[in-house]
Amino acid sequence: MIGSYNEFVASLERAEAAGPLLVELSPTQAVSIIGIIQLACRHPGTRGSASRETAEAFARLMQASLERRSPDLGRLVERGWHEVFDVPTENNNYPT
Repeated sequence: MIGSYNEFVASLERAEAAGPLLVELSPTQAVSIIGIIQLACRHPGTRGSASRETAEAFARLMQASLERRSPDLGRLVERGWHEVFDVPTENNNYPT
């Protein structure tokens, strides 16, 4: 169990030395994860943070993979990065 920041850093360095993580996802899983990352990136507390930049870069890599398989799906996912494409609901005040 990691009990301190220094232990965390040491564990992370060991994991980094083992090389990159390889992940296989279905397109449906990728779209779901991209959507959650897009939502998190909208949170004001993430603006300008390194974590946000890393998360967005990861999401955009998945988006590029999706776009190579289906350009239409790639364009649809791109809309999630732009507030102008948000869909109004009863619980928000977005202009219609």
